[in-house]
Amino acid sequence: MPSSSNRALDRLKKAANLEPSKKVVQLSDGTDFEFYSAPLTMAERERAQKGTNDDSGLFALQLLILKAQDETGQRLFSFGEIAELKREVRDADLQALMLAVITDDEEQEAPDPKELKQELKKGQPVKAPALRCQGAWLHAGKAEPRVDF
Repeated sequence: MPSSSNRALDRLKKAANLEPSKKVVQLSDGTDFEFYSAPLTMAERERAQKGTNDDSGLFALQLLILKAQDETGQRLFSFGEIAELKREVRDADLQALMLAVITDDEEQEAPDPKELKQELKKGQPVKAPALRCQGAWLHAGKAEPRVDF
């Protein structure tokens, strides 16, 4: 007879649904960037945290590299491209991609940084929701939401 801990583990594994889902991020030039990402596991989070020295930006970037893939399951980025991503990609676009990786599909969509910026320029009060992302709360209220833990 299987132990109750084995049944519990089987139940948790079945409920995990670690299948990649499609993510679409609108880039600053107005085009859509599509990729796939599976929900984050503890092992992946630990791997992404290695060598970051509590740098939340580097942690989120390493998560993007680990998790972003094409429709065939091939990674879109490599760790050797970190410097190039930091130097040659707009910060707002990179932040939006990183946020898409850590945001669960069932949770609220991240606010569009362009819309927030427009509202701020007009002097409109910004009503941005708090986003629950993999156990952390992100409060989006800036022109360009940041990934902070």
